[in-house]
Amino acid sequence: MCPTILEVDMRKLAHNIDHIVNTVHNAGLSCAIVSKCVLSDPRIAALIDASAADYIADARLPNLAALHCAKPRWLLRIAAPSEVEAVVGSCELSHHSERYTLGLLAEAAARQGKRHKVVLMSDVGDLREGIIYDDTELLLATAQQVLESPYLELYGLSCNLSCFGGILPDQNNMTTLHALAEQIRRRFDIELPLISGGATSSLPLLAQGRMPRGVNNLRIGEAALCGYDTSGRQAVPGCYQDAFTLQAELIELQLKPSVPIGRSGVNAFGETVVFPERGRRLRGIVSIGRMDTDFTALTPPEGVEILGASSDHMILDLQQAGGRYRLGDHIPFGVGYSALLRACAGPFISKRYIGE
Repeated sequence: MCPTILEVDMRKLAHNIDHIVNTVHNAGLSCAIVSKCVLSDPRIAALIDASAADYIADARLPNLAALHCAKPRWLLRIAAPSEVEAVVGSCELSHHSERYTLGLLAEAAARQGKRHKVVLMSDVGDLREGIIYDDTELLLATAQQVLESPYLELYGLSCNLSCFGGILPDQNNMTTLHALAEQIRRRFDIELPLISGGATSSLPLLAQGRMPRGVNNLRIGEAALCGYDTSGRQAVPGCYQDAFTLQAELIELQLKPSVPIGRSGVNAFGETVVFPERGRRLRGIVSIGRMDTDFTALTPPEGVEILGASSDHMILDLQQAGGRYRLGDHIPFGVGYSALLRACAGPFISKRYIGE
């Protein structure tokens, strides 16, 4: 048995996916479910494929290439010049912001005899990827370049918010996105069917009925998988927050002082750590560390306190746990988005599926 297990409740996960898709559809928008956090796990991808979602989306090409699904595959990270052949071969639509890469993409699509859908990225304030919103000349020139290629289809305009700069979606930046799309439509007399207004952090705007008309798509990952919106630090109504549970085996259980002994320096990660004096405490170590997950995004069970983690060990205070854990027990932890992302990306955690 693996000492660390990511338990996936497929029933709860299917509920979350269906709830999110229905919520977005009922507001009149199309919905992409993002599978990148679970590396497009085949069984989870099958849930998405069986749902009413309009697209399955991921940020990594190998994940998309491994998918066997009926839904259009959407590459979320802007394509690198070195991977245009794989973009054309692995997905049906992709994000772009650079004219040089688009030129290479057109050549790759021509070589493969395919017509690829292009979604241009607009930066409406978060300052991650995209053509900055006030450079309309560059946006229109890029759109024209796509339209001039018989192997590319200008399919939409998209933006990303919250992920880097922490800028939240609001009526102002969503209206800006829609206005940019309208400029493209008017200049080239085209339909431009997809206007994608962000990710999980856009759901509150949708729920409040404040999403501007014309924004007609959302790309949802965190809410569907974890049931949370970390940008607003809130649970998403109607979703389970425990579709994933990380089970880590207890590999040491001893009484120890609460303050390290000796002259203090920084730890292995360059951090200066201060511990309060609480006397001798029952401490445990579980078989997981920073190499495996983001321990700050784990929620311990009642009576368990996470003291910190090194590369391979997570140290717990079990004094208040009432003696309910023994050496070799698996302690369950709730999993936040960043913890799930790291846990799925590493090779040292196995998965167990329940509720199928």
